[in-house]
Amino acid sequence: AVFCWSDIILPSLTDLFQSLESLLLLIENSMVFGIVQMDAMCSDYDQLLQRHDATMSQALSALVTSFSTMLWTNISNKTFMRLLQDVGFLAHFESLLSTQGDETGMLEDMWFAVRQLNYVTLHVVSTENGDLGEPLIAGSRWEMHVSVPLQEALFAELPAVLQKGEGIRVRAILFTQGINEAQTLADLNFVSHEYAIL
Repeated sequence: AVFCWSDIILPSLTDLFQSLESLLLLIENSMVFGIVQMDAMCSDYDQLLQRHDATMSQALSALVTSFSTMLWTNISNKTFMRLLQDVGFLAHFESLLSTQGDETGMLEDMWFAVRQLNYVTLHVVSTENGDLGEPLIAGSRWEMHVSVPLQEALFAELPAVLQKGEGIRVRAILFTQGINEAQTLADLNFVSHEYAIL
């Protein structure tokens, strides 16, 4: 008996296409449901974006200031420059907020802003005539490119790769340690809750 490959594969392909059509219909219905829910929560979403913009602008200001300072003070440090090229810039934030009450919301905002800084790319640009210039931001909320100005004489000391405009990745971290009585109570509650689960 001679077997034709189309006789064997064709039924499987038909089943696959039917399954894909069902999946696409399910996805389409889910998206419509999501859009309807999004419209219902539009004011909450707008507030969330406004909150994001407020916290991100503060975190971005701190990032650019610390990067500029580190760049100016380490311009001759070959190890620092090598780390910028290979690893990126470590933006280290510290917090003494507790995980109790209103401070929880503040800590969540800070965590989100610091997390978003990992999607920022820094570029060093030269300024002329000794002008300090101002940083320029391009991109979107979710992927920003920041051009950080550096005086022409200092710019000439940068590695060639950075002079050509290669981006420097940001590695942002947040270290937090609540130090008040509210945090102590939160820790005790967490520990007792943890033992209750075990």
